[in-house]
Amino acid sequence: MRVTCFLCERVEEIDDNSLLAKRIRHRPLTPYLCPACHDRIAQKTLARRRQSQGGSKSTPRGQERS
Repeated sequence: MRVTCFLCERVEEIDDNSLLAKRIRHRPLTPYLCPACHDRIAQKTLARRRQSQGGSKSTPRGQERS
């Protein structure tokens, strides 16, 4: 099955019997990401999560900072 990456528009061939091919056949609006784009997004997401966990200083609800 030929698929096109949603971000970089690279055309790739995937196995017709794979789970990914089945998902795309049954839900044609499901975007396909090539492994390179998928890895790049995963790395950026993990970095963003690590950054937000380290420096969050929130106050409990109902209390104000003085």
